[in-house]
Amino acid sequence: MTNDDQPLSLALQVFAPSGAGDEEALVRTGYLKNEIEELSVDEAKLVRTAAPAGAKAGEAILIGTMAVTMLPAILTPLLELVRDWLSRNRDIRIKARIGDDEIEIEYPSALAPQIDVQHWLEAVLAKRDAASVQVQSGGATIDAEKVDVGGDVTGRDKIESAGGHIIHAESGSTVIINEHPTVQPAEYPPGNEAKQIRVATDKTENEHFAPLNAEGELTTHKNIEQEWLTRVKDGFEPIRFETPASDHPFGYPLAPINRVLLGKERIPFLLIEHPSGQGHRVIEVKPRHARDQVAKDIKPAEVRNVTSLYVLLSAGDTSRTRDGIRFESKEIGRLVIQFHGESEPQIIPLWLGINIREWVSGETRLGFDVVAQAAAAEEVWQSLDHRHTLDMIKVDIEDGPKDVLNLFVVGECNWLTGDFKGTLPSVRISGVTYRLAEPRLPR
Repeated sequence: MTNDDQPLSLALQVFAPSGAGDEEALVRTGYLKNEIEELSVDEAKLVRTAAPAGAKAGEAILIGTMAVTMLPAILTPLLELVRDWLSRNRDIRIKARIGDDEIEIEYPSALAPQIDVQHWLEAVLAKRDAASVQVQSGGATIDAEKVDVGGDVTGRDKIESAGGHIIHAESGSTVIINEHPTVQPAEYPPGNEAKQIRVATDKTENEHFAPLNAEGELTTHKNIEQEWLTRVKDGFEPIRFETPASDHPFGYPLAPINRVLLGKERIPFLLIEHPSGQGHRVIEVKPRHARDQVAKDIKPAEVRNVTSLYVLLSAGDTSRTRDGIRFESKEIGRLVIQFHGESEPQIIPLWLGINIREWVSGETRLGFDVVAQAAAAEEVWQSLDHRHTLDMIKVDIEDGPKDVLNLFVVGECNWLTGDFKGTLPSVRISGVTYRLAEPRLPR
């Protein structure tokens, strides 16, 4: 295999001004990821980066990193695509890194001529080609008749007579021959806040997600209950899903139920157990055909002084493409917030693969390639079998605080043509919590 046939790993670090717009910038970066995938790269993954504490408004911060694997021939057109994209998104900066080599990609201008990127590429590839020994399954590829190994000259004939490999180990080392390396399954460290969850029930699976307290001890049911109540008194208002609209179960018996604290901000949610025993109640909207629109109330009662809301959500029956139509990065529904005394609602589009993804994201079902990533959402729960996930998005109320009159979830793929006859994805809402500007008085 030549170097031209060996895939390259490229990291694209994405920077945007700190503030309310960094979420929207990450959504736009999701569109860049989709454009990159059109270049026939082997893989592209966008991973969100948490904002650093104390970042000043407008300060450029790292919001995410896109890892791309591709053949060297794709590298030049990929970076040119990024430069073109930056010319349309000038508030965003992107740095490209291969190994220890890094360059900032800028949109075409007199200050950033194309030759800069090309010279960097040539230097990176030349460094890669200069390596004369390629590591291959426990040995080295020997292109010369004699190789100097640690000061000893060794001939090809001796290497071949030794079975193709000579291994030098220091005293006390252990060498295992003819055995593949094994990888131990990853544990869930209690300090991994991205997947922390503790449900105030006796279900054994939840013990794996119990966070540590300040003394390094596992929290108890009483601790969690007290923290949940404190967060509610501080101005968070979880919604109870006990309306006819919430007639669907999550679909997994050990999904979180009752009072939970989720995500890095430990947002309190109240998830009502479904009578079927398959987890908590879910409000699900699923259009039946291309021109269908399905809407359901999430919260019909008015809530005053709302500054933001947190939504637990997932999608069902997803696939990247279906019947030749690409669904990934397309809008499959939206949240609609109506305010007291205002005619114009606030609309939050739900883009598949950007801020919403498949709830069974760890498996491929029925031959479909499910959409298993959503970089603009925060994963707040994952089952121990790694198959089921639950994400959270935060929605800031524009020009808030405002009094929320109604909150709807809509399922619709109005970009499809009327002749599409395939199954459409659903939008599933597991929980909603409001953040109030002024905590309510005890009731």
